[in-house]
Amino acid sequence: MTGDHQLIYAGKILQGQHLAVVKKRLAAALKLDERRTEVLFSGERVIIKKGLDEQAAMAYQSLFQQAGAQLQVVRMPQMVSPSSQMSAQEQTPAPGDAFTLAEVGELLMPPTPAPQAPVDLNEINFDIANLGEPLQLPVHEEFPPAPDISHLALVTVGLNDQGDT
Repeated sequence: MTGDHQLIYAGKILQGQHLAVVKKRLAAALKLDERRTEVLFSGERVIIKKGLDEQAAMAYQSLFQQAGAQLQVVRMPQMVSPSSQMSAQEQTPAPGDAFTLAEVGELLMPPTPAPQAPVDLNEINFDIANLGEPLQLPVHEEFPPAPDISHLALVTVGLNDQGDT
C-alpha cells in the first residue's frame, strides 16, 4: 500500500455536528486513547497517514465524514531524489570516501593542549614586595587643560546674535 496521498486533520467538524459526539465517534473508529484524541482535536494540522493510494485515502475520508469530521486528502507530488538518479556505481563510496556521523556530544577531535612558549625566569626582572607594601604605585592622572570658551555666548532661542528676532 504505497501511494502519494496523505491525510491531514485540523480538528474541523462538519456543520450541524456536535464536537463531543464527533470526538467519541472518531476515537472509537480509529481506536484512539483520550490523549491522542485531544491531539487530533487540538486545532493544529495533524498528519494522520502518509503514502496511501487514492482508494485507501478515500476510504479514510468517508470514515471521517461518517463520524462528522472534515478530513483533508492531499496528493503529494512525486519527487525524484538525487540518490535514485545515481547509478549503483556512483552510490557506492570509494574506500577513502566513506564517513560516519558522530554521536551527539562526542568530541570530533581529541583535545590537544595549547602550545606553551618556553619562559626563561632569568630574563624576567621582578621584585617581591614587602609585607603591607602596595603592589602598584598610585597613578596620578593629569587632566588636559579646560578649553577656552570665553568667546562663546548664550543667546535666547529665536534671537539672532544682534538681539533681533
